Amino acid sequence: MRQGEGYNYEIVKINRRTHSCTVLGVVHGESSAQGYANSYTAALSPEEREGGWSHFIQRTTRSVTIHSRRSAPLKPDSFRKR
Repeated sequence: MRQGEGYNYEIVKINRRTHSCTVLGVVHGESSAQGYANSYTAALSPEEREGGWSHFIQRTTRSVTIHSRRSAPLKPDSFRKR
């Protein structure tokens, strides 16, 4: 297991100019949290970006609020031949 994948992380929306922030949710695993933070940042409007908004993650002990879908690859022998 990669380091950080066994912990919960908050996804935080922050305005770097006013130092105001909001926790958007908690996910399990650092890579999952970073993926959410990147997608939320990409979805910001140009006005929000110019206003100083962005997203970051931080480790937490809070329980998970966003359950990510696992997309496991299909195994070749998972289909039964009839």
